[in-house]
Amino acid sequence: YAHARGVCHRDVTPANVIVDPRGFVHVLDFGAAARSSEASAGRWPITVASHAGPPCFIWLKALARTLAPQQKTTPDSNPAAIPKVRCRPRFGRETVPMADPVPGKVGDEITVSGKAWTFGGDVPVVFDQHVSRSVPLYAQGHELILRLSDYFVLDNSTVYDIGCSTGELLRKLSARHTGPARFVGVDREEAMIKEARKRCSEEPRIELIAADFSEIEHESSDLIIAYYTMQFVPARRRQQLFDMVYNSLNWGGAFLLFEKVRAPDARFQDIVSQLYNDFKVDNGYEGNEILAKSRSLKGVLEPFSTQGNIDLMTRAGFKDIMSIFKYLCFEGFFAIK
Repeated sequence: YAHARGVCHRDVTPANVIVDPRGFVHVLDFGAAARSSEASAGRWPITVASHAGPPCFIWLKALARTLAPQQKTTPDSNPAAIPKVRCRPRFGRETVPMADPVPGKVGDEITVSGKAWTFGGDVPVVFDQHVSRSVPLYAQGHELILRLSDYFVLDNSTVYDIGCSTGELLRKLSARHTGPARFVGVDREEAMIKEARKRCSEEPRIELIAADFSEIEHESSDLIIAYYTMQFVPARRRQQLFDMVYNSLNWGGAFLLFEKVRAPDARFQDIVSQLYNDFKVDNGYEGNEILAKSRSLKGVLEPFSTQGNIDLMTRAGFKDIMSIFKYLCFEGFFAIK
């Protein structure tokens, strides 16, 4: 695209290539760019750090190191090993072919059919492993919730976990609070509830419901938790769900909301997205798995910004709200009615 308009970047390195959450590749920092005619005439020599190799592979070498630094085969020796992307960069007369990632492979032996993420199928069996590798400080978030619950769970309390998945957090809460409190897990995915019932079968105080939280009758409660759940609720229905949470709480009850959040502007979003990709690569995910997961979440996961989530809680009626956890694009909110 740039070359067709007479622009030569001249500084394509791993630091200047990012992949956004949707799987699209972006080349950054055109501060050293020049017109193609000037570069080809030698007035602005092209230097790409220490990345040797055929010119047509220099850009993709940078991308390969960004997406899959653990890859042993380099693009120099095996062009077929280059991560497959959505663009067709052009260098001189040579054109780099374009292809799709391996369909459906998102890591942890999870295959997404039809490129649409689902919590059903075989996902519940490996869900805890997958989410712990995908979400930073996932277990530490559980620990923080357990400690906060001490201030709100009484012997006669009812606790709701919206989107309880495998019931792991409910199991920990029930073990911490040994009185006659009730712990209710709600998840619309039948396969998740089935797995949760297996894991929580020895705890009679845990009730698991396969339904949407908006479809059930709510008891007055002292604590409601939504741990990376609201981001999967369609935007048009999200405010309604926040309103239900507020109305279900007793006066003085707490709402703990953990969400993936958008950055406040495009520059921050680019930086945070790249750092999050690095986190997943460090945890063993390959470039094609990261791209496949991002693609599968299109139209499924829609995070709001920090302020957007605060606005949802404020419109529902909450006035006492604070942030209690933040790591890159993941944030925990603490609201008291």
